Amino acid sequence: MNAAEAFGAAWTGFKHAHDTGRLAHAYIVAGSPRGNADAFAQAALHLLYGAADADAPVARRLAEHAHPDVRWIKPALKSRRIGIDDVRKLITLFQQSALEGGWKVGLIYDADRLTPQASNALLKTLEEPLGQALLLLLTAAPQQLLSTIRSRCQLVTLPDDGYALASDQMEAVLSILRTYQGDAPIEALLAADALGGLLQEVRAAVEDALTREDTENPKEFDARVSAAVGEGRAEILKVILHWQRDLLYLVLGAAETVPLHFPAERAVLAAQAEGLPYSRALRRVAAVEEMARRLGRNVTARTVFEAAFIRQIATRRRVG
Repeated sequence: MNAAEAFGAAWTGFKHAHDTGRLAHAYIVAGSPRGNADAFAQAALHLLYGAADADAPVARRLAEHAHPDVRWIKPALKSRRIGIDDVRKLITLFQQSALEGGWKVGLIYDADRLTPQASNALLKTLEEPLGQALLLLLTAAPQQLLSTIRSRCQLVTLPDDGYALASDQMEAVLSILRTYQGDAPIEALLAADALGGLLQEVRAAVEDALTREDTENPKEFDARVSAAVGEGRAEILKVILHWQRDLLYLVLGAAETVPLHFPAERAVLAAQAEGLPYSRALRRVAAVEEMARRLGRNVTARTVFEAAFIRQIATRRRVG
């Protein structure tokens, strides 16, 4: 599948900007940093460096992360954060002439993991873009980036590539959502406890899978577990957010014109939406978005889930 087929309008817009000499100096690529966002970034590199042939020397160097005019930045193995030193190296690249002429490119994976100091250093570069340089920020949580960074970047939202949860995990999340009504504190605590337990199951499954691989470095193992668990957590939040958005569509009466994320659950969603005011449906969506922001601040998942569900109940009582 080529980039146009894989990414649709997102790729069409990016390629048109390139072909007409109107590329922005920075893009936020909203997708999975180890999935569709990474694939988009690789396609962008091939476009910029004319690597249409996968066997060409430049294509091989890009695949091996060996091109001198490109920096690939990922969170540190131990801290799972991106520090200011990494950003400074990227700034140095942008300030120098390209060794091979043409483009200088920086790719920051999991850009939502930038430390505050790194974010501020990056912001200064975005305020004063340098020549033929391009920055791609890959993240599944663009809302966690500084608003000042978001305002200086073009947003590329990639088509949803489905849910990367195992079938039993997906069913577990849907089971919680089907039964949760948000009417009592005990119900909120039980839902939060169930989601916290599910995350523990995700971690156990990841650790079990990785023990079968040749991972001799303990730090690398811990980093790979943390990354995989983080992706699983993000997928769980995506399911919850899409469920709440479906409820909002039904409350608004827009489900006939806007396709539901879970059409097979329409009867359950319709029952939950009955009598639910628009303001409460909207706040339930906002509560899930707040979950995502707080989970990026090293707050324990169970605490975040409890706070969000309790907030929904408190909102119901205050408004109702």
